[in-house]
Amino acid sequence: MTSFRPRAYASLTLASLATATLIGAGAGGAQAAPTGKPEVRVISACFSVKTGKIRIVKNIKQCKRGEEHIRWTRGKNRNRGPQGETGAAGPTGQVGATGATGPAGATGATGPAGATGATGPTGATGATGAAGSDGATGATGATGGIGPAGPTGPVGPTGATGAAGSDGATGAIGPVGPTGPTGATGPTGPTGPTGATGAAGATGPAGSGAMLSSSSGTPAVTPTFLGGSLGNVSVLPINGTGSITGISAAGGVIDGSGTAVAGLAQPITGDRVLTGIDAYFTSTNAASLIGTTIRLKAEVWTSTDGIVYAPLPGAVCTMNGLTGIVTIGTQSDCSTTGLNIPLADQTRAIIVVRAEVSAGLDIVSSLSGYWSAGLKMS
Repeated sequence: MTSFRPRAYASLTLASLATATLIGAGAGGAQAAPTGKPEVRVISACFSVKTGKIRIVKNIKQCKRGEEHIRWTRGKNRNRGPQGETGAAGPTGQVGATGATGPAGATGATGPAGATGATGPTGATGATGAAGSDGATGATGATGGIGPAGPTGPVGPTGATGAAGSDGATGAIGPVGPTGPTGATGPTGPTGPTGATGAAGATGPAGSGAMLSSSSGTPAVTPTFLGGSLGNVSVLPINGTGSITGISAAGGVIDGSGTAVAGLAQPITGDRVLTGIDAYFTSTNAASLIGTTIRLKAEVWTSTDGIVYAPLPGAVCTMNGLTGIVTIGTQSDCSTTGLNIPLADQTRAIIVVRAEVSAGLDIVSSLSGYWSAGLKMS
């Protein structure tokens, strides 16, 4: 192992060596030097700071690469007279032959351990070993808990349509929805052909006639129901102003017990004969009746006990059908004449107004408007 020495130590060794050499060289040179003249000696040396080796050479040109050189000049008067000045350095001598390599020095002490080097790259994966033999079957583990429910499966195909069930009871009429925007007026249909004039009937006997007039006062609602069933209706008195909306007529009768119908019903004074009915309707809401036709009716219903009211056969006035877009302010009317329906004294009567689908799509609709009616009696 190479041992490094400080430069100062190398210089001290060189100085010691030069001194010893000069003493030896001076003793030898005294024989050749003339008496009384100063004796001058120049020593040249090559040395290595790293190894600490020193070589005495004749000329510093003999120094190798990596070596440094040094010279000593010493003068001495053999007669011990005063020291003369040092003369100029002589010319550099020729480079001497390289000396033989000296013996290897003793091995130096082991230096401290160096720092751990960086981890090398991971080696390539080795080949897969042969599969081992199957081990013995282990004991059956305990049954695990029930897992979470799986996702819902796809909806299966629709089954065959079952037989139609019986009609359920008619539900109560819902509240009247807000009035929708007025639709555009549809084109007027072509005028139908004029029917043939019927034969004039026989003139009836003149009698003392009477006219009863009634009106709803406020808008009355007349809804339609699917299948032509009779659902809720509105009720007017046979004479005067007022109306009740949302009265159930399921089963073809109206139960007036404990309801406001009893307050609208009016008795017939004396035995009378109903000869005609006039009715008018003015819409207060817009409705779309595209593909269907609605007919409005004003009917006379009577009761003998003031509780159960039923339609008076033949006492009906049917208006022209409404279809397409019904706008606010649409009017409809009817007039039924030539009736001959007896009404007994004290028979209680009301006017029932309702709507039904007469053609086209069977839809649920609701018309609201003002009603008025007149009964002709004799």
